[in-house]
Amino acid sequence: MTEKLSNSLQLLQTQTLNQNLIQALTILTLPTYDLESYLEKESESNPLIKITPRSDIRDREERYVSSQSSKKSDSYLSFLENTACYEKSLYDTLNEQLGFLKLDDNTRFVCKIIISSLDNTGLCPYSKDEILNTDELKKFIPFYDKALDIVKDLEPLGCGSSGPFEAMAYQAKNLLKDGKISEQTFDCVSKLLNDQYFSIINENISKTTLRALDISEDNYLKSVDVIKTLSPYPGFGYTNEQTKYIIPELSIKNNNGTLSINTTNSLPFDVTLDEEYINLLKSDECDKKTKAYIRENKKKAENIIASLAERENTLLALGKTLAIKQYDYFTKGKEFIRSLTLKDVADEINRDESTISRIASSKYIDTDYGIIPVKALFSHRATTSSSGEDISRDRIKYLIKDIIDKRKKDGLKKLSDEKISALLNEQGINISRRTVNKYRSEIERSEV
Repeated sequence: MTEKLSNSLQLLQTQTLNQNLIQALTILTLPTYDLESYLEKESESNPLIKITPRSDIRDREERYVSSQSSKKSDSYLSFLENTACYEKSLYDTLNEQLGFLKLDDNTRFVCKIIISSLDNTGLCPYSKDEILNTDELKKFIPFYDKALDIVKDLEPLGCGSSGPFEAMAYQAKNLLKDGKISEQTFDCVSKLLNDQYFSIINENISKTTLRALDISEDNYLKSVDVIKTLSPYPGFGYTNEQTKYIIPELSIKNNNGTLSINTTNSLPFDVTLDEEYINLLKSDECDKKTKAYIRENKKKAENIIASLAERENTLLALGKTLAIKQYDYFTKGKEFIRSLTLKDVADEINRDESTISRIASSKYIDTDYGIIPVKALFSHRATTSSSGEDISRDRIKYLIKDIIDKRKKDGLKKLSDEKISALLNEQGINISRRTVNKYRSEIERSEV
């Protein structure tokens, strides 16, 4: 009887704890522009969340920077690898990938219908029958399941899922397929990703509960680490069909060789607990049912406030690491960008690589060169200089572009790829003619 009572009490907290973890992941991922709307919506449904306008924030529209004008103010970004994706909607991103797949016409058609049915989180709130709801569309039902699997497999993984748990489970399945997690860990993750068991995710889980679930403590801890890397809303971070506006979450500025790193704290309001409701908990005039309602919403509000603080801490840790790793970029010039991977930063600030990936895909930094996406500071190593220094591919692109632009400015004829390769080799950068041709083509495409 005692065990049944324990299980019952655990299930009563399922929805709250479930929502807490999803909220924490969401708040970390969202750029400021979307976070404002998210918090405003939460405050409408939770009376314990108090939003107070800040007097030190400029007018809402003045804080927004058009991604198009930002691009014009910093021509360097025009040829940095992958920066173009920041101006694409989730719809365009998924359809672009779809265009590279060899599919029959019927399956491709259903894929496009599913993509057009996604909400702004990347999830699909409609069933098969609701999507294919006309006599003309019903004939495509046999192609639906295959099409849905194809959409889920596009980047970002899990789009088209019916809910956060399904999206996270699909991402975990891909980790298993890629050999990044074991079968045992995947089984444990799958077991936890549902309303019944998700609430047990905490640091003080009892051994009795683990035995009941037939999960070892070691495997449980590994599974929790995996779950923290999964995205419940894979579509967050993408723009919509309208003009995208961005607000930098970080500021890294150079002052005579000393870098100042700050979070911009650019939300136009403060988020706190409403003290009027807190005081009601102490009042004898408040009945038990009302007090229970206030306590429940107080926990939800406290989780949101704690998640905002964790978001701030993570951003600051990220900014400090980027300032150290890319010191030459900020102090000497953009052409000195160094090779840097997501894993490098993740290891430095003790966060998961996928967490850094989510931040990098949706956050911006205010620099002396203008507002740039965090992802612009990540660049894979292309080669090693004669002195043993790792040279990033973006630095090589910059050097190639610089050579091309100077020749064009002086009215001289274009150099061959072989000649550019030789000029770079003279600078101690060993790069083949073939690689020069590849980077040169990428630069020219970005300028069209």
